[in-house]
Amino acid sequence: MEQTKILISLGIIAIALIVNFFLNGYLNRKLREVKGKLPFAGLLNIFVLLVTAAVLMSVWGIDASNLWVYITSLAGLVAIGFVAVWSILSNVVAGVYLLLSKQIKKGNDIVVLPENIKGKVMKISAMFIELEDSEGYSVYIPNNMIFQRFTKIK
Repeated sequence: MEQTKILISLGIIAIALIVNFFLNGYLNRKLREVKGKLPFAGLLNIFVLLVTAAVLMSVWGIDASNLWVYITSLAGLVAIGFVAVWSILSNVVAGVYLLLSKQIKKGNDIVVLPENIKGKVMKISAMFIELEDSEGYSVYIPNNMIFQRFTKIK
């Protein structure tokens, strides 16, 4: 019985791959000149994957009643992960851009508006720009704040 289920599952997967291949080929032929065809191809792949998963679940006798709970729980965890990582990633990407563009350099005097944060650039790192204010204190500004605010550079 197990061998039969394995063979049927392999057949279903093979059919899904063939269907996916031909549907993507058809989509590429029909939308050759359209620049936004990538989302359609991705949605098509996801649809074929979901249908294949549903058929495989029925072959193996898996009850799909709790599947929605698992899917939404996983989606929630992924969303929380993206929110948690977004701040770090935005600062790192902004830091790389600042380092590569060389718009702000060590020794520049900058003012971040509307907060009116002023200081001399002491260091540009992956996460922060370190400023020294007029009183000699170090002020750390997240790199993405430079992109989100008006910045005067002298």
